[in-house]
Amino acid sequence: MTPPVMTTEALMDALSNDWQPITTLIFKMQIKEMMDARFLQIKLKELERKGLILVETKMGKKHYKVEKPDLIITHEYLDTAVKQSDSLNDDYIIYSEATLELEKIVDLDPFDEKTWLELGQEYFKQGDYAWAIKSYKNAIILYDDDDLEFKIKSLNNLGSAYHKNGEVHLAMDSYENALKLTEEYTFIYLKKFLLRDIGNIFSEEDNHQEAIMYYEKALELSILEESSPFHQEVLFSLGMSYSNIKQPEKAIVCFEKIAKHDPELDIIWSALGLAYSANKEYDKAVECFEIALQFNPSDEDIIEKLNFVVDEMKKNEHLEESPQELPEESKDSVFSKDDILSFLKELSVQFEKLVKLTELTTAIHIKSFINDQIKPFFENPSKKKIKKLKKSIEHHIEFWPEDKREEFFNEYSRTIKRYEELQPPKWKIYGKGLLKLIPLLR
Repeated sequence: MTPPVMTTEALMDALSNDWQPITTLIFKMQIKEMMDARFLQIKLKELERKGLILVETKMGKKHYKVEKPDLIITHEYLDTAVKQSDSLNDDYIIYSEATLELEKIVDLDPFDEKTWLELGQEYFKQGDYAWAIKSYKNAIILYDDDDLEFKIKSLNNLGSAYHKNGEVHLAMDSYENALKLTEEYTFIYLKKFLLRDIGNIFSEEDNHQEAIMYYEKALELSILEESSPFHQEVLFSLGMSYSNIKQPEKAIVCFEKIAKHDPELDIIWSALGLAYSANKEYDKAVECFEIALQFNPSDEDIIEKLNFVVDEMKKNEHLEESPQELPEESKDSVFSKDDILSFLKELSVQFEKLVKLTELTTAIHIKSFINDQIKPFFENPSKKKIKKLKKSIEHHIEFWPEDKREEFFNEYSRTIKRYEELQPPKWKIYGKGLLKLIPLLR
């Protein structure tokens, strides 16, 4: 049985300036399988979101018609229409070229689960969490039963999209389903991310005891990569949770570990200063705020906290000399709980941005390395250059954390796949040599 053509152009051809229910479109496009009908629904929603078709409910059923029936629809037109609608309507998101390209691929092959996963990641990056959720769901539905690693990643991403979309319970369900698979099949490097993400949900729900339990488990799995952005991020979150349950001495331990690896982060010195303040170690708190100001001299929040701690330290010294002269309430005068939590939340936001910036820099570094090494190879390939490329990759990834090796592997695979399509004659001769390098990246 010949499968129906399910491209955007075919769907636009099936539509007209007359209202049609989906049953008519199914008949026109000769759709006979339930999966194809489901994909048709997805495509109609996508075109509606892009403003390329009109939708109206008639007699309890949705009806569709094309907005510009006399125009020949091409991919170039679709791209332009999306960009124009984006600039005119703030409700639309301006999609990247990568997103548009991936949409074309799933348009041509709606059963490509890996492209659905990539498309979901692109939607997620651009803040379109609703469409990220739909893409991740499609990836999960279509995944190969033998590729459990793919399913875990998809469930993890789905949980993150639900979380960002404010659907906490669905996010937790997705994370826990993925976590069960990691425990059953020992995918340790994926498990640590799930533990962190579940911890983040508990933290946002002010259930800090549960959050601490998950953060500590995530740290145990990343103990060999203490300087990685992931480990530092989880340490910071753990310190925040300890601060929230009034255990500043444990928060201090977390922040000091981060400062040891990244001593030039004013955010960490500020957090450490607050923790020392809460623990009434005012001299150490002053020292931390002063270090923070060395890296960020104009930060008014840090200056304000420093001045406050200096005043508290003076009061405390005076209290020790003549406690009867001061009112009773001054003995416990430190930052108020609201003060500390407010400032820590602000630090958490800044730290999250810093982690994302670090990850972006890493991604750019990966792409640059691959572009610099593989693209020149195909300009003048040789077996000798394959050996040289092998040594270069081995040296480059020797000290990388395991999660970043996976990112490197994915980018490498995408790049050599593009060259298989762009330069088939050269690929036939040298492609196998490049494929043999893949085990190095695992």
